This record gives sequence, structure tokens and C-alpha cells, in this order.
Amino acid sequence: MIDLDFDSFVDELTECGWRPTHDEGNKKLRKFWELHQPDGYDAKCIRVLRADEVAERFDWAKSGELAHKYKRDVNWVEMGMEACRRASVDPSYFIRRYLEKEEGIDKNPLVEQAYRDLRDGVV
Repeated sequence: MIDLDFDSFVDELTECGWRPTHDEGNKKLRKFWELHQPDGYDAKCIRVLRADEVAERFDWAKSGELAHKYKRDVNWVEMGMEACRRASVDPSYFIRRYLEKEEGIDKNPLVEQAYRDLRDGVV
């Protein structure tokens, strides 16, 4: 993979049928490019995550993984996880109580209210 500078970017666009000119549109394109290219950004800045890292970092992936594992609706799992986040409760509460059905875990009223708010569309 090569680092793409603005001129190479324009060459790539040209190959797709775009024709460069010296009008205001091109000045805006160059300005956009410059604003969105942080110093030092190159291919070394890109990191491909393993599946377990994705699930650990992104709730949407964790919810999908849990829904699949426990054969539950992904939207329901997402709402449960979001309710925990809004109530500042560790998501393990939702996982242990509602997915693993662990005995002896009392309902958390903050999570319950956050879940109802999500279900009813309250912001």
C-alpha cells in the first residue's frame, strides 16, 4: 500500500473519469483533502482488529455476538446493554441477569428505568 498524496488522489479520480480544472470546486477539493489528512497519517496508522478485540471495543459488535450466542434478538440485547451504559452499570449485570439467567442478582432499578425509557423512545 502506498501513501496517497493529493496529486496521486487527483490521478485516481481522473482514472475514474473526473477531469481536474482550476475552478473553485478544485480549490474546495484540495482544501477538504488538506483538512482531512492529519500530519503523519499513513498505512502504519491503520490497525486491523481481531474479532475478540472488535467485540471488546465496540458495543454493537458485542451485542451481536451475545445475541448469536444466547439466541436472542439483537435489538433487545442492544437495548439492555445501552440501558446499563445509561445507568452507569457494568454491562456484565445485563449479561449475567438476563442472558445467563444467573440466580441471586437483584433487579437494578436504574437499569430497569433506562430500559423502559429506551423502549418507549424517551431520550
